[in-house]
Amino acid sequence: MLFRSVTCVKIIDDDEPGNIGFQNAEVTFSETGRFAELTLVRESGCIGEIACTVSTAPGDAIEGTDYEPIPEDQTKVIFCHQQLQAHVRIPLLNTQSFNKQCCFTANLTDIVGIRAEFIKDKTTCKIMICADDKMKNIIDNVTRIVAEDMDQFQVGHETWPTWKIGRAHV
Repeated sequence: MLFRSVTCVKIIDDDEPGNIGFQNAEVTFSETGRFAELTLVRESGCIGEIACTVSTAPGDAIEGTDYEPIPEDQTKVIFCHQQLQAHVRIPLLNTQSFNKQCCFTANLTDIVGIRAEFIKDKTTCKIMICADDKMKNIIDNVTRIVAEDMDQFQVGHETWPTWKIGRAHV
């Protein structure tokens, strides 16, 4: 006689929707770059769709001068089912400053999704904008060359009679 074994397996999906946050608390970009690209991560689960809103707040970097606001259609970041990363691009403006170093912040708000939460201490990202090293080196070299030959470009300091008498002997 043959015995048949039957096994019934029931899979229960107990995964969570996860938590959203910035991958890095602080990032640095050159002002000659076109964008500051920030990475958002989803941890501790990836079931279903969750979303949040990204906004910026000025520091000593000024919106409209050093960076542009996030385009309105890109402020909502949506993580699709099983998506673990998303990116936000903030347009940077090149002011061609010599020794630039300024910052602003990006913030996560308004999370949407059942049981979704923000990752603790990862809802804010400090964005540093610094001067381009290549441009700084060019300006330093030009300044050095001009300083070496500055005597050629000095404005005279003689008075008219002194100049006329000095030139009469030539």
